[in-house]
Amino acid sequence: MLLVVGVVGVLTSARTTGIDTVVDTAMIDGANHLYSMMHGFSAMGMWRHDARGRNLLDSGTPFYDVYPTADDRYVSVACIEPAVFADFLGTLGIEDQLPEPLSEIDHWQPRHWSIMRRVFAEALASRTLAELEDRSPQLTPRPLLHRRSRNRSAHTGTEVRPGNRAHLS
Repeated sequence: MLLVVGVVGVLTSARTTGIDTVVDTAMIDGANHLYSMMHGFSAMGMWRHDARGRNLLDSGTPFYDVYPTADDRYVSVACIEPAVFADFLGTLGIEDQLPEPLSEIDHWQPRHWSIMRRVFAEALASRTLAELEDRSPQLTPRPLLHRRSRNRSAHTGTEVRPGNRAHLS
């Protein structure tokens, strides 16, 4: 995205000024831009760069995490908003296992997280991925990441080599 904006800017500038400019954009610049929200959270004291798994979007909360299923697959849970959280609990039928009634609980309170994480883990581990799929928009199956499933290897006899080519669709 940064490269596209840079090229458009350079072309526009060259058209009006007649001066050529080099666009210097690295992939790390784009990655750093994607991290803007975390920098903002950090400035507000809401994100710790030194503590993986303790922040909102890196499995630090039980309602935004990845859990194993009964068939050794994984499902991600993303229910940040209260209404979405309530729907998630209803989908699994675990409202009565919370430390407080659903109408009163503030799922953002860290004091509840250890209990909620245990309840979610038990409920999700007792079901297969097939049982959870398409039941709730807050539950997303995590695909198996394997180079063979993405057709990323070249198999010739007994030899396996990286499939070095662009994949177009």
